[in-house]
Amino acid sequence: MKKLMFVMTLAAAVLCASCGSKKTATPKGETEVNVPCSEYMSDKTAVRATATADSPNKQQAMDKALLAARAEIATSLNVLIKRVSDRYSESYESNNAVDYKGKFEDITRQVVREKLQGSVPVCKKLTQNTDKQGNVMYHGYVAVEITANDLVQEINTKVSNDEQMRIDFDYEKFKKELEAEMAAFEK
Repeated sequence: MKKLMFVMTLAAAVLCASCGSKKTATPKGETEVNVPCSEYMSDKTAVRATATADSPNKQQAMDKALLAARAEIATSLNVLIKRVSDRYSESYESNNAVDYKGKFEDITRQVVREKLQGSVPVCKKLTQNTDKQGNVMYHGYVAVEITANDLVQEINTKVSNDEQMRIDFDYEKFKKELEAEMAAFEK
């Protein structure tokens, strides 16, 4: 009876270990590469982007990586804001709906530009190696993020500066639309 219990316990442990995580196997003949800062993915709280760059100069490698990460996050934010503002504006009913949508999109684009300038890297790594000619090469890895909360608050502040926009803008409705789009990052 003890042997049977031991075998059943061992079988259950093996079964549980194999069911616990769904890791995909690396194809035969390939080696998995772990890229620094790549764990920073967009989710429901923030839009994130990562980039790498190479240079024989340390600072240039980091600057190029930061520039590339900001360009990537700009693209993601522009697509996100376009979808949110389209959904938000569709529900806006007024004789001046087209004017409102245009002004609103201008404000959101301005906010995205300003937030990009102030975005701070959440991950920075620098590695080096030597190429075949014996030259040192630096590899900069950067991840940047802009939180959804910061974005929606900044849009609200900008809208508040325009009297007509302030009257028509529904902060909670816009925030809800943004949160719905951000939730899609986790799917």
